[in-house]
Amino acid sequence: MDHQSLCFHEASHAVAALHLGASVFSVSVIKKPGSDGRTMVGYQKGKDNLRTIQEAIINIAGPAADGMFMSRGDIPRVRAALVNAIESQDHADFAEHRASIKRLYSKQQQAGAQSLEVLSGQAIDQALKIVKLRWRTIREIAIELHRYGKLSGEDVKRLYCKGVWANALVPSLSPKVL
Repeated sequence: MDHQSLCFHEASHAVAALHLGASVFSVSVIKKPGSDGRTMVGYQKGKDNLRTIQEAIINIAGPAADGMFMSRGDIPRVRAALVNAIESQDHADFAEHRASIKRLYSKQQQAGAQSLEVLSGQAIDQALKIVKLRWRTIREIAIELHRYGKLSGEDVKRLYCKGVWANALVPSLSPKVL
């Protein structure tokens, strides 16, 4: 993954987390052993089922934004690629994201939930919806990540709030007009 795509990827994790009510402690695209980037997220205590669903959506939002960036906003193509990545064991770079979907499924299965395909499809759809809705904010955070390499949770929240306010005034730009 190139550096610019990585910035969009990590920015999208952070934006999805804030959109879903989780906290963001930091976002980094500074390479470390075993990781190209990292978004540190905090969840509400005592809400395990909600946390699992949030975690799946937040994890998928990164690859969703990366796909949107690379495909210039071709949502059907990105959705198909995400479904394939979840179902296939060939995508080593998607292993952590796939694991969150499987955790969601195992927790939901105990309560007589739907199939893995249905649950992963719902998480993908929600992630794509957030990425599309908050694209301008993701872009702004990605630019700052590209510039500085790491952002604090306060910086990310400030940029997120600024983007939400701007989105209320001006319709969001699609990834096609980057």
